[in-house]
Amino acid sequence: MEIVYNLVVVLHLVGMAIIVGGYFAVLRAPKILPGMWHGALTQLVTSIGYKAFYGTTIDVKTGYVETRALQRLRHAEAHRTQANDHSTACMLASQ
Repeated sequence: MEIVYNLVVVLHLVGMAIIVGGYFAVLRAPKILPGMWHGALTQLVTSIGYKAFYGTTIDVKTGYVETRALQRLRHAEAHRTQANDHSTACMLASQ
């Protein structure tokens, strides 16, 4: 599953690079090139793909939007902190 996530992220960045590269290519006479549209479409599809795989949670009260990937990171950090607190308490108790 991580490979799919990494592929989606890379394709999203490629889409951004196409848009920015196209912009710099026509900087003196700004216009939208077909490649820029393709880059925008790539970004749209990959962002929808990301949301399809990982989803989002919206807190209605605060309006905070959080992806499942961010929730997993937060959960892992909370466990890590809790494990550190527990090991510190055990060390202090043994002294």
